[in-house]
Amino acid sequence: MKSKTWVLGDIHGAYKALKQVIEKAGIGQYDQLIFLGDYVDGWPESYQVIDYLMNLSRHYSCTFIRGNHDIWCGSWLAENVADQAWLENKGSSTITSYAGIGQEEKACTPFFLRVSKTIIWMKKTGCSSMQDLQL
Repeated sequence: MKSKTWVLGDIHGAYKALKQVIEKAGIGQYDQLIFLGDYVDGWPESYQVIDYLMNLSRHYSCTFIRGNHDIWCGSWLAENVADQAWLENKGSSTITSYAGIGQEEKACTPFFLRVSKTIIWMKKTGCSSMQDLQL
């Protein structure tokens, strides 16, 4: 059986759209899913996106790459301190989506612990990567 590789990026808290894409894609049992980061911030359902991706990774082979929004969110979850740059870049929508979630559950969010520390920056002038950043 031939497997496929699916690549998705810039979900930005759009849980309903992510769910629709996954359901309509017809992903097979042996397919590989690669997520390019920026799972949070923007749409108001970042917590639901992270929860959905964690569940998805229990059933499919998933690779997660951390984007800048994910770094900010991971730091906030671990330290409960919001970076000002993050707040200026839609971080408040992610904070709102975590309302009612206990601090212990936030700090222990396993998703942000298993996301690759390799960051790939796409820009108009090309692509560059930075590895093993101090996060």
